[in-house]
Order: sequence, then structure tokens, then C-alpha cells
Amino acid sequence: MPVHMGIMCEKCRRVYFVARTERIDLSPSSLSSPYRLTCIVPCSTVRFFHRNDMQAYAVPMHAYHRGYANRDEYEPVRLAS
Repeated sequence: MPVHMGIMCEKCRRVYFVARTERIDLSPSSLSSPYRLTCIVPCSTVRFFHRNDMQAYAVPMHAYHRGYANRDEYEPVRLAS
């Protein structure tokens, strides 16, 4: 499976891919939390995050193109440091 950078909704565990979704606001809302994720209904949780909070995930291409992956569609990937 291809690997893409994403941010997880802490409530429902859905992962959103920055390059493929409009659910992430990349315009700075404040200096302390520059980005905002708004999860889709029925969750609707709002999460503020930093660039460093994103993680690599292995996901099928159909989930990446959709813009998000549900809990059973991804695997976190550890990047070499």
C-alpha cells in the first residue's frame, strides 16, 4: 500500500490526508495551533494541530483519493529518523 501523510481525528480515529481533503484548514488560525481539522458527520469533532502532529500511513489508493481512511483501512508507518 502507498504511504501518505495524514492527521487522525482523535474521537473516531478516521485519518485525513492533507493533500486530498477540504476538511483541513491550512490557514493559520493562531500561532499556537496553525491548522484545523473538522471531521465529517456524524463525528464533527474539531482538532487543532501542528505540522509535526501529522503521521505517515499506509493506505489503499481508493481511500487516499477519497481524502480519508476509516479505522480498518490504514496502518501507521514509522519513518526512519
